[in-house]
Amino acid sequence: MHENNSNSTSDLDQESLDQWLPEKDLRDEFRLTARVAVTIEVEAGEVGQSCRVLKGFSRDLSASGISLNAPEALPEGALLPVSLRIDENQCFELMAEVRWCVPRPSQSGYGIGLVILVSDETAYLEWKEAIAQLLTID
Repeated sequence: MHENNSNSTSDLDQESLDQWLPEKDLRDEFRLTARVAVTIEVEAGEVGQSCRVLKGFSRDLSASGISLNAPEALPEGALLPVSLRIDENQCFELMAEVRWCVPRPSQSGYGIGLVILVSDETAYLEWKEAIAQLLTID
């Protein structure tokens, strides 16, 4: 008779498997691996002065969020204006929430996850349409 090995993968519960996964993927939408210029307004400027911005590049993106590398940390939960430039002709002004921020020890800077928020005062619908078009390109 063949004995069941209690250490086999089929006997492991989900919690045991999760500890070996590097990061849980919580997005419901397909991610595009793309390098897009990201500018985040981290401090509003006084009247007549410019604001302080953080610039970085995306690692991946979807219609509802973006993952990027940036030179400094951002506080989780912060609501910040974000500009995403796909190319010379397509720039989207959006509002985003910082969902996570982690140091990248093997690289300089931080990995940041942003959730794109629905807002009538931004290019939210245009962003969704642009991502849908990118997903249909062969």
